[in-house]
Amino acid sequence: MQERLANYGLENWVRVLKLSCDADFNWKIIRDNFNESYHLPTIHPELATFINDGLPTTVFEMYPSGHNAMWMIGHQATTRVDYHSAEVPAPLDDIARAWGIDPADYHGHTGDIRAAVIAAKRKLGPERGYTMYEHMTDQQLVDYFHCTLFPNLTLTMSPEQMQVLRTEPHPTDPEKCVFQHWCLYPPVKGMKEVVTPIGPVPLRHDAVARHSRYGDGVSLGFVADQDLSIGTTQQQGLNSRGFKGCILPGQEKRIQRFHELLNDYVAGKGPVQPA
Repeated sequence: MQERLANYGLENWVRVLKLSCDADFNWKIIRDNFNESYHLPTIHPELATFINDGLPTTVFEMYPSGHNAMWMIGHQATTRVDYHSAEVPAPLDDIARAWGIDPADYHGHTGDIRAAVIAAKRKLGPERGYTMYEHMTDQQLVDYFHCTLFPNLTLTMSPEQMQVLRTEPHPTDPEKCVFQHWCLYPPVKGMKEVVTPIGPVPLRHDAVARHSRYGDGVSLGFVADQDLSIGTTQQQGLNSRGFKGCILPGQEKRIQRFHELLNDYVAGKGPVQPA
C-alpha cells in the first residue's frame, strides 16, 4: 500500500476536514460496506457519471493480511448505462472544462474524455501548482484507488483528494460506534479553497473539525452520509427476530475474508503469513 500511495506526495498534503460522529450501529457494519462496491449504483447513484462502477473494469486485490483494494476507472461514466454515445454528463463536463477541454468535442464518444484529461493534466498540471503530477502514473491522474486496511481503516484516493474513513468500537455499547472522516488535499501554491464533500472549505489544516451524532442534521460528507444511513437500518435488521443469519455470494469475498480473519483473532489465531 505504501508503494501504491507513494507517488501522490501525501506527506505534504493538508488535512482540511476532521469530522467524526457517534453512530447507531456496530463498527463492523460499515466495514462490510467498504469491503464491497456493488452498492454504488443504489446508494451512490450520482457517482456513476464520472466513476465507472462497472464491475468488469474494476480491479480487486486481496492480501493474506486481510488488507484489500480496488481500482475504479475515473473520469469516465459507468458502462452499466450508455453514456458513451450520448452527451458528456455532469459533472464530468465541468471537470473537462476545468482542464481546457470542450465537452462538446466528446459528445457521442464520452469514454475518450479520460485520455484527454490525462494529457491535459500532464501539460497544465505543473504550471497550476500540481507538482506531484510528474511522479503519478496515468492511472493515478484520473482513477480512484480504494484500499481497506484490516481491521478498521479505509483510504480512498482520487487524484487530488485523500479520504480517511475509520470506524472504532463504542467503548460500552456494541450496537454503536464512532465514525471518523478526514479529507486531505495537496498544498497547491496560490490555492485558497478546495471543494470538499461538505462544500467549499479554506485550504488549511483542520479548517472544519467537529464531532456530531449521526442523524442530527450535521453532514459527514454527502457520500459518507449515504453509507451511514444504511448502517443504521442494517443494525435494526440484525436485531430483528426474523434474522437467522446470512449467506455471502461470490461478490462478497472481501467481506467473507474480513469476518474469517476476525474469527481467527477471536479464536486466538493470527493472520496467515505469506510463504
